[in-house]
Amino acid sequence: MLVASVLLSQFWALPALTQHPVKLTLLMGAGEFSYWQELLVKNFEAENPDIQMELI
Repeated sequence: MLVASVLLSQFWALPALTQHPVKLTLLMGAGEFSYWQELLVKNFEAENPDIQMELI
């Protein structure tokens, strides 16, 4: 039973430890760009260091 528990925990935990950072690319109008870049990107990346955002 213990061996089965260890094997199952390895199976579920390993993908979470080996995932690459995520990059989101967002397309928006020029009028909104500077506002969202300051508000969304900097705050979001500070709270979620494994997720990068790029505004186009």
